[in-house]
Amino acid sequence: MNYLFSYYTVSGYSLFVLAVSLLPVRAPEQLNFIFADKFSHLIMYGLFSFLLINLLHIKRKVNPWAKSFLFIFCFGSVIEVIQHFLPFRDFEIWDIVFNVIGWFLGCFLIVVPNHYLKNE
Repeated sequence: MNYLFSYYTVSGYSLFVLAVSLLPVRAPEQLNFIFADKFSHLIMYGLFSFLLINLLHIKRKVNPWAKSFLFIFCFGSVIEVIQHFLPFRDFEIWDIVFNVIGWFLGCFLIVVPNHYLKNE
């Protein structure tokens, strides 16, 4: 399972998030509900934090939670600033908020299963 939490996986996923965030992409009509954009930020950054926290934990880095939060917050914020200058994208502060909520979702995906595994 360690191959899932490798630098290659996290780097590849970072490039995926970057490409999806900066390329001119239109969502299919069936996915065009009112908060589809925010939901996608929640899921993408939730998975991102899950992968990054586990990688930092496996590599025995000091304080993987804070480092992952700082990286994800800065990464998402820089992407939003870049989007401000692209004619086909918009800067939205709510995207950054949902990136942070996604980070909490990734933390939840780590903490809850570990809690139940320790109590068994």
